[in-house]
Amino acid sequence: MKIKKTYQEFIKESNEYIDEKTINDIFIDLIDMDFTLTFIDGYRASKDKGAKYFIDLKKTANSKYDYIENDYAYGVSNLEPMKVDISKVLDALQSAKETLNSMEYTVGYEIEFNFNDQSQFQISCHIQHNDTIQDNDDNPYDRNMEVEDPDEFPRGMDEQ
Repeated sequence: MKIKKTYQEFIKESNEYIDEKTINDIFIDLIDMDFTLTFIDGYRASKDKGAKYFIDLKKTANSKYDYIENDYAYGVSNLEPMKVDISKVLDALQSAKETLNSMEYTVGYEIEFNFNDQSQFQISCHIQHNDTIQDNDDNPYDRNMEVEDPDEFPRGMDEQ
């Protein structure tokens, strides 16, 4: 009987990362809810192809939350289905996060919901394999420099 390797063992041995098809499979619950998934290529490092992804998940639909327009009383008035829809989206995002975390990826979401006469869901998702995350000490973009003597640097015109 042959023992199958875990995904984590496979990644460590092959030094390969997930591909776009795998990302689509991970977010299939949202795609099934009529979200469109778009890969933003400018944010993926070419040398680490598959190690870093920036994706957008979007959905726009006519409101099913009883949008009203009566003089000054306007907006959505039925909050219960909105609560259910938000819960479904958050559950799907949590499931995707857990799957990616198990594959040693770190995931961050930027989430926007807008409910009026049209419902809009927009989620930006940043995914990066843990092996490619730099320590803050190694990050060339870290601007938190320690200054031993602040008087070494010239002051502004009003401080001279």
